[in-house]
Amino acid sequence: MILFEGGNVFADASPFKHEVVGTILKKINGALQGTGIHAIPVGSAATPTPGKVSGDMDVIVDEQAVLEFFKAKDAKSGRKALNDYMASKGFQTAQSGINVHVRVPVGEHAHQVDMMVSANAERVSKFHTHQIPQGSPYKGVNKQLVMNALASSQGMLWSPDEGLYIRDANGKKSDLLSDDWDTIAKYL
Repeated sequence: MILFEGGNVFADASPFKHEVVGTILKKINGALQGTGIHAIPVGSAATPTPGKVSGDMDVIVDEQAVLEFFKAKDAKSGRKALNDYMASKGFQTAQSGINVHVRVPVGEHAHQVDMMVSANAERVSKFHTHQIPQGSPYKGVNKQLVMNALASSQGMLWSPDEGLYIRDANGKKSDLLSDDWDTIAKYL
């Protein structure tokens, strides 16, 4: 498996200043208009900072909305249908894991948008929203690692795409404790 990150799915995708986050998001949500699917910005795109540059834009779309609009039988076929739909709207697309990658032209440049198809997107988006200070050596992945360490230290399991789980006797994911950020904070 190849992991695509940092805007490298499309060879000509270039980093972008946060001042164009709104323009990129408008193009994505414009293509989704009338579907009931809405792209929610996460990562640095959720809190754009003037002058800051990102390699790609991360957004979350709700899995249930994707399944309903495309009448898909499961998440995998829903992601494929979303990929094909965005391609039919004139975008170059690719898929990996739970992501549909979209090449979005803006002016003379093209930028990469990673659309993560996730259950309970509105709630889960909060797990991926952060405001990292300029020059910080940390990224969103570091926040997820800390959440995992906190959960593991207390015998629980953290899923950045679902929430906080109880571990069963074998140490595997069991029942969902919560996907509510405030409730998760109380558990941890």
